[in-house]
Amino acid sequence: MFMWKVDLNPPITIATLWDVCIYYLWDDTFVKGVEKVFNTHGVKTILDTAGGTGFPSIALRKRGWDVNYADGSRTMFENYKKHLADEKVDMLFQLVEWKNLTHKIQKQYDAVMCRGNSLSYVDAWNEDLIELHPEHMKLALENFYKLIKPGGILYIDTVERSEFEKTKFPIVWNFGERHINGHKVKLVRFVSHDYTRGVRIWSHKLIIDNRSYEFSCTSYLLTPEQLRSLLGETGFTNVKETSVSGEEWYTVFVCRKPK
Repeated sequence: MFMWKVDLNPPITIATLWDVCIYYLWDDTFVKGVEKVFNTHGVKTILDTAGGTGFPSIALRKRGWDVNYADGSRTMFENYKKHLADEKVDMLFQLVEWKNLTHKIQKQYDAVMCRGNSLSYVDAWNEDLIELHPEHMKLALENFYKLIKPGGILYIDTVERSEFEKTKFPIVWNFGERHINGHKVKLVRFVSHDYTRGVRIWSHKLIIDNRSYEFSCTSYLLTPEQLRSLLGETGFTNVKETSVSGEEWYTVFVCRKPK
């Protein structure tokens, strides 16, 4: 059974926040949902290019999958290594930015995974998008494409479709209080869309034992339709919006690299 260990001791970083989000938002149902996608497409080898703090790649590895990890955030990477040690799991991993993926990784995989609305953060993580270069999303997709075997698949997602139907911002989710590792934890999420700039502002208030921590990130505002278009432009075929059990937060696409 999936159990996510969250280190709530200082310093509290955005990686800590993401670990808490994972604890609140996903469980074994989602891991099994991802497995079903990979089984359906005959996948044996996987590269998680947005590995973050290690979910779901570590959970998949524990269930016997041949999965490797990559991420460009050193903060996320440090938490990932802690989880790797906690779970006593052996995996290959790389700290690498997407633009350098094909320089650092020479192997091709049956599947590449980029989940958590990660593609939209190609130019920013825990900082504002001062300069906008949305073409960098296409560059990242081109790197993913090269790392997939002919006939293999890409698993990728973006913001859940219903978020774009909202007319008032910020959208507020109060996830309530839980006890995690002996700590009293509360989590509140705020999301706004800036359609003038084409960006999404993602903020959280994390309260641990009555002490408050606030985080804010700005990403590109990537609609499901825009993502579908980018995938087609990159050369992917059979681009299908895919329902994944346990995934309520993102719109998932699975597409294929032609043989």
